[in-house]
Amino acid sequence: MGSVEQVQQDGDSQFVIRPNCSLGWRGAKRYLALQSAVVLLAAAPMVWMGGWPVLPFAGAELLALTGAFYWVLLRLNWIEMVAMEGDRIVVQRGRRGPEERVELPRAWARVVLEQGRVEMDKDHLYLRASGSQTEVGAALTNQEKARLGEDLTRALGRGRGLDRTGG
Repeated sequence: MGSVEQVQQDGDSQFVIRPNCSLGWRGAKRYLALQSAVVLLAAAPMVWMGGWPVLPFAGAELLALTGAFYWVLLRLNWIEMVAMEGDRIVVQRGRRGPEERVELPRAWARVVLEQGRVEMDKDHLYLRASGSQTEVGAALTNQEKARLGEDLTRALGRGRGLDRTGG
């Protein structure tokens, strides 16, 4: 799941797409501190009884958990912005700022939703123009992608609906 915010200014549209992030950095740090306390309290009696080899395993467990949280939270701080600016469409992606930028001519652009081959496959939403394409909304569910595709098509000013293709 994710969220899509649409802003319109002077006839131009801007879409900000974010993945759902229910646990932020502060919450993750609190959870990791609590988990560390539990693991160390569980390991303490074993160390006291002479089972000191449990400490490296407890440390490895905490290191793996911290690494997993860091990796997931980095991915959840990803943001996409699709801006219709005059005669072009600008797609920017990044965490703290634009790390990737794609520009497409607005006059030739079309929105294409490629549906998965089987029911549980993820759909892919593309902006295509002049032989190039870029995927947008990768963090969204299939229903959210379809809704975003309709909104993008409407913002482009196309009279026809969203192009849907089978996978």
